[in-house]
Formats: sequence, structure tokens, C-alpha cells
Amino acid sequence: MTVEEQRYFEECRKVLDKDQLETVSMAMDYGLAMEDIRKVVKSNKNALCMREIFHAFMEEIETAALDFLCAEDFNQYQIREIVKGFCDGLSFEQVKSYAAVEIPANRMKKTRCQLSESLKKNDRGKEEEGFQEYMKGLMGIMESSLQQFKESNERFDVLSAMVKEHVVDEKDREIKDLYENLRYKDKNIKELQGKLAEKEKQIEKLEAEVKKGNPPLNIHANIRFLNFGGWPAASVSGMIGAVFSVF
Repeated sequence: MTVEEQRYFEECRKVLDKDQLETVSMAMDYGLAMEDIRKVVKSNKNALCMREIFHAFMEEIETAALDFLCAEDFNQYQIREIVKGFCDGLSFEQVKSYAAVEIPANRMKKTRCQLSESLKKNDRGKEEEGFQEYMKGLMGIMESSLQQFKESNERFDVLSAMVKEHVVDEKDREIKDLYENLRYKDKNIKELQGKLAEKEKQIEKLEAEVKKGNPPLNIHANIRFLNFGGWPAASVSGMIGAVFSVF
């Protein structure tokens, strides 16, 4: 005990009996405020009623209710039913509707239970309303998320179309241009191969005439005719002259 508690406890020894002193000691050990302890002692209750009121202080019910318990001449059982009403969540006005000295504790209990059950039903109704509001809010969030997802998909489709138009289509055009270029080059190669085959036939004909000892007439015109691929006519004429010198 603190010094203040010890002094007050000694004062209580002069006016309270043993059971009351034990109740005051219990309240001090629990740590109740000295102001509240003095209030209960001044109410001149017996030890059993004092204990029930101290229990009410321990439940931390409102001050007006505690003053009401100390002021009225309730017995220990009545005080217990009144405190239980506060513990059940009843308001001070609801408790006062059945807290009367002339009403026995058993009737207080019935009224308290009826009021508590009614309060629970109201709470369940409020919980259901709260749950409905929660579900409504949740559905709103889900709808908003779906809308955002839909808008994101639409933006993705637009972006995909743009990519296809500016990238894929451009690549297709490049491939087509490359294919046309290859076709053109293939055509040129075939034309050159045809000309080469024709020149080879002319060369074979000239070589055959040379081997027979019958050089063709106007050999220089034939040389000019055979000139292709960047070979100078003079060079070709010199090569053929060398062939003639052998014969």
C-alpha cells in the first residue's frame, strides 16, 4: 500500500468491521482509485454489497451508474444484476428501467435477459446491414477493377493494331520488295545465261572451222561478234591469230 492508502485504511479500522476492511483491502490491492474507494465506504453498505460495487468499478462502467449504486439501497443480488446489465452492453437508461429497490433480483434478471436479447438482435441486424454494405462496397470495387481491366484490354488491342500496321505490315512490304528484286535478278541471270550459251555455240563453231583448216571469212567481224564480258576485241583477235600461226 501507499502511504495514503495506509493512512486511510487505519481510519477505516475505526468505523468498519472485519469483512468490510477485507473488501477495502481487496479494492486497494486491485488498484482502484482512492476517490472511488472512499465513495463506496461512505455509502455505508455491508461488506457483500461493497464487494459487488467494487466489482462494478473493476468493470469500468460509467461514473453516473456507480453513483447510482452507491446512492440506492440495493442488496448484493440486485447490485449484481444491475452490474451484469452494464456488462451486457445495456445503457444506463435501459438498466434503470428494471433497477428499482422494490423489484427482486430474480425479476431484474428476467428483464435484463430480455433487454440483452433484444439488443443482440438489433446488433445482428446491424451486423447484417453492415455485411450488406460491405458486400455492396466489395462488388463496387470488383466492378471498377473489371472496368479497368476491360479498358486496359481495349488499349492493348489498339496498341497491337498500331504495331501490326506500322511494324508487321512494313516488314511484309519489305519482304515483298525483296522477293520482287530477287525475281528481277533471276530474270537477268537467265537472260545472261542464254547469251552465254549462244556465244559458246559461236566459239565452238569457230574452233571447228579452225581445226578443219578452213578459217571463217571476215574473222574480225566474228571476233567483234564474240566480244562480251569486258574482253577487248584486239585481245580476242590476237588469240585467234596465234591459233592460225600454228596451222
